[in-house]
Amino acid sequence: NKFGPGYTFAVTCFHKCKLCGVELLFDQDTIASHVRRNHGTSLKDYNAKYMTPRKEAQSLEKNLQSTLYSAKSHNSKDNRPIPSSGGAKTKFKDSKSTKLRKSESHDNNFSKPKLVQNDYQWFNGNTFSCKICSFKSTSLDNFKYHVKSDHNTSLHKFSNSYVRTMIKYECKICGEHIDHEKSAIKEHVEAHFLSIDKYGSFYEKKLTEDKEKEKKGEKGKALTKETLETNKSNE
Repeated sequence: NKFGPGYTFAVTCFHKCKLCGVELLFDQDTIASHVRRNHGTSLKDYNAKYMTPRKEAQSLEKNLQSTLYSAKSHNSKDNRPIPSSGGAKTKFKDSKSTKLRKSESHDNNFSKPKLVQNDYQWFNGNTFSCKICSFKSTSLDNFKYHVKSDHNTSLHKFSNSYVRTMIKYECKICGEHIDHEKSAIKEHVEAHFLSIDKYGSFYEKKLTEDKEKEKKGEKGKALTKETLETNKSNE
């Protein structure tokens, strides 16, 4: 292949303003600035009236990913390595085992501060409660880790041994009600072409600040309790 062993795929998307026809970079900040400055409307109202519905957007994204995957697969076939002797199989197995060990190591090193931090995020609005040991968390990631590390099973198999609240979250862009849980909100806001962090910085600044205050308050209570216990043991 005279162009080298691989290709770099770059996709730049543009959006034609539904009000004036100007082509804009398909970027949330660019579109918001344009409709506010030139048409006196908010991005929320513009999205509700003119943007592609969520299901259709997901379908378009899936088709794009399928096209890119097909192109990459074709390229990899043209440049696949020549099969070697049996030694390569052993090397592949070793590599796979190494990845598995790294994955297990990552799970085991899921630090306590990280677990605590997960409980104080704006996108975690429900509470998951273990019936066996009374462990509680507002983070589904935390709760899954607890089930795996303390009860040696998956959340699916653990379904009869825990309860959860069913609080809904209202999207600030389209008003749809979804599960107030990180993965559900992340999937939803990505259909609005935003990452969950970007969405939070735009629409949930106050809730983020409130969660940060709550975290500091709980940390202060924990330190006070630890100090009292230490003083009591020294008496």
